[in-house]
Amino acid sequence: MNEILLTIIFIAKRVLLLSGTGALVVAALGRPGFSLGLLAGAACSLANLSLLGMSLVRIAETPPPMIARFAGWRYVLRYSITGATLYLALRWGTPQFIGAITGLLLVKYVILAHGVLGYRGRWK
Repeated sequence: MNEILLTIIFIAKRVLLLSGTGALVVAALGRPGFSLGLLAGAACSLANLSLLGMSLVRIAETPPPMIARFAGWRYVLRYSITGATLYLALRWGTPQFIGAITGLLLVKYVILAHGVLGYRGRWK
């Protein structure tokens, strides 16, 4: 397995653990809408992360004249997915929207936490 795939798996495990636990706790407290938004945002965020990882692998194999166009289209695709998720969550209601934003930021929180805590091991 390449290092990018190992990194994505490492991050995905922690995001799924945090989002699943958080959704269960919030649903038990009587906020199922926030839980749904949290899970939808986390799923969208993980999809964006995997698309980014696949893009990095493909860009390394792409001829130089085509890199800008390929990267630009993948960028538009990732942000379209994020925009559609936020639009749907906003249409569902405020708790779902706040939950979706939290879920979308969860990948960034995991990466930041491991950077701040000084993770020195391999990405396994």
